[in-house]
Amino acid sequence: MPAAFRALVRTALDQIKAVHGQTEVLGVFPAMPVSLAVELGRVRLPKADMPWLLYDQVNARGGFIRALTIPEGGTTTMIVNSTVNSILQLILTEIEIPRSYNEKAVARHRSLGEWLCRPESTVVAFAPVVVPQGSFRYGTVVRPIVLTQKYDLDNVTTLQIAKTRPAPCIRGT
Repeated sequence: MPAAFRALVRTALDQIKAVHGQTEVLGVFPAMPVSLAVELGRVRLPKADMPWLLYDQVNARGGFIRALTIPEGGTTTMIVNSTVNSILQLILTEIEIPRSYNEKAVARHRSLGEWLCRPESTVVAFAPVVVPQGSFRYGTVVRPIVLTQKYDLDNVTTLQIAKTRPAPCIRGT
């Protein structure tokens, strides 16, 4: 997946540079998992690419704020162009998870919780609660680039066990 993401971003950066030149500053709003943000940084060619102005979302300060200019001390002219927006929209369309997959993930978490709470469950007495974890919890899921890859569902299951007695031994089948 990282190689395909890097290739897609490299193509987008080359197209943006072809239209705007190497000296304009590219505003970057990296709303993505940390792993992809790292890959995004690895794609940038310091001597060949335009400067970047990275933004960070800080709700306490009213939204996005300027966080970092690469290289440091670069100018702050923002690119506002329908071509750039179209390219970025294309990238988002390609990596965004379909709504039906998100609904399926929610249903799977709910199903696991219901299964653990069924009367014959060995953990039903401990009132299990299943919640999403990872990218689904934070809303940062991206579509696998390789069609044979599957989405990874992470969850946390909490059991209510009194601290006054030891946890029971639950044996698998």
